[in-house]
Amino acid sequence: MPLTLATLIISAICSDGVFIRSDKRTTIRHSNGSVEYRDILNKVFVTDDKRIIIYNHGINRINRVPWNEHAAILAAKLQQATSTNLSAVLDLAAATLDPVVAAEVAGNKLDDFCAFVVIIRLADGRYHAGEVSWKRNHPVEKRPLSRFIRSGSGVKYVHPGAGQKSDRHWSNLKVNEARAEVAGLYDDAVKAQAAEQGHEFSLTCDDLTVKP
Repeated sequence: MPLTLATLIISAICSDGVFIRSDKRTTIRHSNGSVEYRDILNKVFVTDDKRIIIYNHGINRINRVPWNEHAAILAAKLQQATSTNLSAVLDLAAATLDPVVAAEVAGNKLDDFCAFVVIIRLADGRYHAGEVSWKRNHPVEKRPLSRFIRSGSGVKYVHPGAGQKSDRHWSNLKVNEARAEVAGLYDDAVKAQAAEQGHEFSLTCDDLTVKP
């Protein structure tokens, strides 16, 4: 039973930490062609010291291993490294994941895309975010992310105006204030998905607050 990750994850990096709302949907495609949705999956990995947050969208079983096991390996590498800037973090993430992810994307019969979002607290004491992603027949892409992050196939239901607020807006908010904004965006996305009879993400979700 191959699994793909239908997803909506919304994150806000705030003045006192990070708030993340993630859906719980897994799409199971059976060999007979039928599709089953299960809303049971935890989609965010956090290290015990709260320094590193990792999540995935797109293909979520890589070389037959669940995405979170790859996230744990990557987090251990990042903890051991002396990276002082986001560019170095993304370089290490790409080098760690590329051998298995590139092969999976090339051969996967259900999807041709995989991405990992990394949010990490660096030496300046602040959280920084970036993404490494793979698409079939393309090299790995590394890019920094803003303080407001939308990930997954469900982002098409998030109001486009949400991304127009500046990084300053989110950096001035406390986590609890961001929670209210993100919850409103998620609720509106649920309504938009229902109106279009979509199935990209679940109504149920997990809320996660990470503070240094």
